[in-house]
Amino acid sequence: MTQSDKMQAALLERVVPKLMEQGFAGEYPHFRRVFGDRIELLGFVQHQYGGAFNVEVSVIFPQRPKESNHTLQGFEPPEKATVFSARKRFRLNGMFNGW
Repeated sequence: MTQSDKMQAALLERVVPKLMEQGFAGEYPHFRRVFGDRIELLGFVQHQYGGAFNVEVSVIFPQRPKESNHTLQGFEPPEKATVFSARKRFRLNGMFNGW
């Protein structure tokens, strides 16, 4: 089992259940929490090399006009939204060069 596999297994075992308890839905690596006026998005993005990853978060507002929304053009249905659907994403600071 690689370091990346071990990290993913730990996330699935320890972090994902906590996200579900907090009202998030989805499957690793993309999760969303739907409210009446917004959808909160969280994603685990693996680094291309090694076992590093980062956590990106965003929020979109499906009812707002596209000009004032935080979504990309051609936004998919809310039930398919991922953190990559948003124009503005925030990354938690990592320990290794931002990861």
